[in-house]
Amino acid sequence: MGTPASCVHHPTRSAARSCARCGNFVCSGCLISGAICTECKALLNRQGIPYSDEEKARAVARRCFGAARRGVQGLFALGISMIGLSLFGASVGLGSLVPLVAMGLGTLGVILGLCVAGLSAFGLMRSQAGRPGPRVAGVFPPITGGFFILLGLTPLVLGIALLLS
Repeated sequence: MGTPASCVHHPTRSAARSCARCGNFVCSGCLISGAICTECKALLNRQGIPYSDEEKARAVARRCFGAARRGVQGLFALGISMIGLSLFGASVGLGSLVPLVAMGLGTLGVILGLCVAGLSAFGLMRSQAGRPGPRVAGVFPPITGGFFILLGLTPLVLGIALLLS
């Protein structure tokens, strides 16, 4: 029988297993997420590559948060465009086109709003799947996610209210 393998980083400790990425034998203190060593984790972090299922979930949540935030900005821009159209459209002689353009902008607002709500809900779910872990604070705060979902559903609710009135 051979001698047990020792940790690459701590020669006095026996290895718990080998790193799933580089294959080096490491002790239990050097394992991250039970599969990779601390050096591989640092390398993957520098390259921006998720190293575990939790980190992958957090990466998806961060991307959803960014996309939802840009969608909310787009909703505000559409809202301001519709207000400007209704205030100034009739005064410059576009009275007959205002309802048609407003309907088109409203439809675009509903579609964008549903995308924002869906991205926010999915981002919140992935954020919860990424817990516990490092850099999880602020990935997709539940209050912000709920607010984004409400903002995303607002054009739909307003559109339904206009159709029913």
